[in-house]
Amino acid sequence: GAGMAEAGKGGQKGVDLMALSPQHLEAVKQQLESEVNRLSEYLGQLQVAHNKFVACGVAIKDLGKQEDGQSVLVPLTSSLYVPGTLAGTQTALVDIGTGYLVEKTAEQGEEYSTRKTALLRASMEKIADIVQEKRRQLGQVDQVLRGKLAALQQAMAKQQAGQA
Repeated sequence: GAGMAEAGKGGQKGVDLMALSPQHLEAVKQQLESEVNRLSEYLGQLQVAHNKFVACGVAIKDLGKQEDGQSVLVPLTSSLYVPGTLAGTQTALVDIGTGYLVEKTAEQGEEYSTRKTALLRASMEKIADIVQEKRRQLGQVDQVLRGKLAALQQAMAKQQAGQA
């Protein structure tokens, strides 16, 4: 119903928000905000990794089109480059994680990059859906909490008016 939302992680039964105290609702709200922030940060990290794999795919595809002996600038740091000459442009060392490098052809490297970007994109879509659901739940909790606080204020105002 309208007053139903999942509390905590997925898989738990729905909780009737109207049955919760304002203090409990505030705790649920803070938990949901924390989860949204954490998942949004993770989504940002996945986006950075995705972008790196896209760039790697483009670079390795371009490398496969180059000829041995061509002059290039080789980055030593993000702002320091030295002149170099291409040799062995048909293969490249690809970092497959945890510092392991595997020699691959340009085509294999491009395929690897494409697979990784597809996996990361799928993960990003799942996380984005979870974030959207958590934000929806957060809106419900916030709405119920505001209603309960307004009702408490009205009750207190009536009580004070009755004492005057």
